[in-house]
Amino acid sequence: MSFSVVSLDLCGTIADCRGYDDLWYRVIPALYARSRGLNFDVSLKKLREIYSSVGPSSLNWYKPLYWVRELSLDMSEYKNMASGINVKVNEGLVKRLKEKYRVILTTNVAKEVLELTVNLKMFDTVYSCVDMGMPRKDERFWKILIAGELERPYRIFHLGDDYVYDYLIPSMAGIRARVTSYNKVGYDLQRELIIRP
Repeated sequence: MSFSVVSLDLCGTIADCRGYDDLWYRVIPALYARSRGLNFDVSLKKLREIYSSVGPSSLNWYKPLYWVRELSLDMSEYKNMASGINVKVNEGLVKRLKEKYRVILTTNVAKEVLELTVNLKMFDTVYSCVDMGMPRKDERFWKILIAGELERPYRIFHLGDDYVYDYLIPSMAGIRARVTSYNKVGYDLQRELIIRP
């Protein structure tokens, strides 16, 4: 089967995104502690309570800028600290894929975070479900992606790390999908697309 588009999930697939935890559990608590005159541990404890009151089913959960504004934190300090978080993506692998395919990034990381932490120029397009108004890559997300790519679903190959959101749902939409992990992505791309890591 011939593909024209390769869709890559970000966190857990082509990048180890544990650094993003620093936004919620290091950067924002440090700014909150400074603005409220608290020590860091007290700040973090209070913020965990605030975060849990919103929860991961809310889009705001995924948007650090929401928290910066909601907590009246210094925006320039936030951007300065957040830009120190670097999510390493195997750019060589993406470059090799682009020799044969259109390469798109699919993620539930908001673009406001991606722009500070990832070289987005290496991808032809970025689809963030959070920016589309969805906390997860559900059926609506994949329909929008297919329409946006102006391509038949079976010509799109998707690689991700979540069985439901990166395999079952895109497969039901007609996309050829595979589940992998950050440590196996090169092997799986070689096996599926004959692209060496």
